[in-house]
Amino acid sequence: MKKTAKLASHVLALALFASSGLNASVDAAEPAASQGDHVWVLTATALVLFMQAGFMLLECGMVRSKTTINVAMKNVLDFLLAAMMFWLIGFMLMFGPTIGGLFGFGGGMAAADRPSTYDLLFLCFQITFVGTAATIVSGAVSERMTFSGYALMVAALSAVIYPVFGHWAWGSALVGGEPTLLASIGFMDFAGSTVVHSVGAWAALAALVVLGPRLGRFKPSGEVQEMPGHNPVLSGCGALIIMVGWIGFNGGSALAFSDAVPRIVANTLLAGAAGGIAGMAFGRYRDGRVMKFDRIVNGLLGGLVAITAGCDVVGLQGAVAIGALGGLVAQVANDWLLYRARIDDVVGAIGVHGAAGVTGTLLVAVFAPVESLAAGGRLAQLGAQAAGVALCAVWAFGTVYAALKVIGLFIPLRVSADEEDVGLNTAEHGVTLGTGHVQQMLSTMLANEGLEPELVAVEPGDEAGELAELFNRLLLSMRARNARTAMEARLRHERLRARKQTDDEVVAEINQIIAQATEGAFHGRLDLGQANGVLATVCAGFNQLLDVMDGVTVDLAGAMERLANGDLKTEMPNRGAGAFAAISANYNGSIRRLRAKEEESGAVLGAMSSEARSVTGDASSAIEAIERASREAVSIVSVIDEIARKTTLLAFNASIEAARAGGHGAAFGVVAKEVRTLATRVREATDQVGVAMDANASQAALASAAVGKITSTLNRIEAELLSLIDREEAVSKVA
Repeated sequence: MKKTAKLASHVLALALFASSGLNASVDAAEPAASQGDHVWVLTATALVLFMQAGFMLLECGMVRSKTTINVAMKNVLDFLLAAMMFWLIGFMLMFGPTIGGLFGFGGGMAAADRPSTYDLLFLCFQITFVGTAATIVSGAVSERMTFSGYALMVAALSAVIYPVFGHWAWGSALVGGEPTLLASIGFMDFAGSTVVHSVGAWAALAALVVLGPRLGRFKPSGEVQEMPGHNPVLSGCGALIIMVGWIGFNGGSALAFSDAVPRIVANTLLAGAAGGIAGMAFGRYRDGRVMKFDRIVNGLLGGLVAITAGCDVVGLQGAVAIGALGGLVAQVANDWLLYRARIDDVVGAIGVHGAAGVTGTLLVAVFAPVESLAAGGRLAQLGAQAAGVALCAVWAFGTVYAALKVIGLFIPLRVSADEEDVGLNTAEHGVTLGTGHVQQMLSTMLANEGLEPELVAVEPGDEAGELAELFNRLLLSMRARNARTAMEARLRHERLRARKQTDDEVVAEINQIIAQATEGAFHGRLDLGQANGVLATVCAGFNQLLDVMDGVTVDLAGAMERLANGDLKTEMPNRGAGAFAAISANYNGSIRRLRAKEEESGAVLGAMSSEARSVTGDASSAIEAIERASREAVSIVSVIDEIARKTTLLAFNASIEAARAGGHGAAFGVVAKEVRTLATRVREATDQVGVAMDANASQAALASAAVGKITSTLNRIEAELLSLIDREEAVSKVA
């Protein structure tokens, strides 16, 4: 701040020296003018000053709400600074007696004793012009430039940069004398398409090059991040106010209420209308069905800027053409700057005031009558216009760029990243607008994720106080909900930990019982009181399966023991279903077939007992063969028992895996599938039992055949036995 104050004091001292030491009194002859002319110039001055309010609304609507206060203050400040610096230094440099056509020197207004009425009117009117040039920069550099840096730039622009170029074009407007640099070649710019608007645009471009884009404007991929303004209604209202003020801007440049004023005003309004329509049409072509508000606003302003250079000489048709082209060029230029050159102009000032200003200035040579051209011909006039445009770009851009570099040596030109993120309303002015403090609190919450957020301070009289209160209620509700959630999570954790301990115990017991079952012991049972949920269901099914398997094992062992003792009367009870039922049914079927064979064989052998006594020795051998076949059957039944054990083991494992997965139906589905698969093997094994039993009968037949070889008496026995075997095979096939 000390460096800034020191620099400002030096500038002020230089200004007072220049204005007081040279021609302290402005006593030039006052041009003849009526009171009506004076009233008109004062009215035009008020209209142009009113444009400052329009620019403020336009720019505030096009920026984000967190920067609106900063933009509004800059629009107020730049006019105040422009007025003061132009009065101190700029007026002399622009309208004082020319020094080689390059700048004015003498005739300052700061220390004038008795300025004439006309001089005062002229000063007031020109102050509004320099204010317009300065405020163009404000919108372009929004949201990132420091307030003090902007103020010093405006001071340099108003005191030296704008007045010097203005002298090249308009320097002899007040005191006459030697033609200035651009006026000597016939350069025409009636109300400032280049002198005012292009100077402001090139200054804005230089500032944007120095400052760079806003944070996040361009993504790492290069894609443009949209940052729409917070209030298009303000922008629209501001644009209409600017259009009203432009009546004074162009009409007042006649410096009298002459016959040319109505034509100037008509050209101005028609050009603005044509520019707005052209901008909207281009937006429809460029953006599709999406009608962006800035298209019509910037098209309107582009048309007004373009007509300003030749509004006094072109006809109505020419004004419409110039306005339409100005509005169109403004859109194309802004799109190119954003998407190609990566220049972040918030309000599109460079396209509107720069590109459209260049277009309008050049088109004077095309649409103005030849007799009105200062250079004498269209081609010569086009050359003069192009020279003025090029000189303006080089001078304004170069000097502003240099001035910013010098200013940057003393103070920062760009705010910090944190200040830009929170918004210049808060960072530069310590205030918030609307929801700014709520937005700041949300940003803090996101930046400090996991920490308990603080409540938003509700400022008395804040228009967003109700929103802040609702936000605080939301935070309190979130805190209460988080507390409940934490408590429920702790309780759930305790329950899960206790359940896991119980589940581990049950699983260990299941593993122990499975180990016993693989050794043939099926008497272990699980305690259902220890399990719950899915595990309890699995345990119940586990115990039920053990019960059935235990019963089947006992029945099968008893039946095989009786079979080994020659008891063919007792059958196995039918237990369970599926594989267990198949085992019982196949066993009982085999017993019934053996019993039938035994009964038929007994009847035949009883009738021939006398004849068979002689061959009992051979019969005993046959019986031994039958016993061997029975033992084979017992061995096969052992295989059946082993298969049953493996079936049980697979069923247990499936139940355990299902319990861990948490699916009821899936557990029993897997068990059923494995049991069905192994049941097939069980049925095959029981069929082998039947075959083994049939083998007993075959051995008996072979024994009878052997006895028949010894004695012919046994031929009948052999025949009867063979007949019995045939009948048995038929019965077996039917079974």
